[in-house]
Amino acid sequence: MRALLRLGGDAAARRNQSRIAGRVAIESVRRSPAQDAIGYLAQNIQQGIVTPLTFAYRDAILRRTGAADLGEAEGIVLRSVGGLVDGT
Repeated sequence: MRALLRLGGDAAARRNQSRIAGRVAIESVRRSPAQDAIGYLAQNIQQGIVTPLTFAYRDAILRRTGAADLGEAEGIVLRSVGGLVDGT
């Protein structure tokens, strides 16, 4: 996971990092709903804690789940069964 959080490379590399991190966050909800990365990200944004990848990470989660916000994304993932919501 450390490699995912390290910033570096060009814009395409950072977008790829955020897509991977989005996938990991979605899977974290399924594995451990009490300690999921989507809720953690939402809480950090609410508290003004952001990094250069925060919003790309959020957007990757929203794209993958089809949600309008992180709260909805978390609910979608919790209700889903099996693979990723959109299969990407």
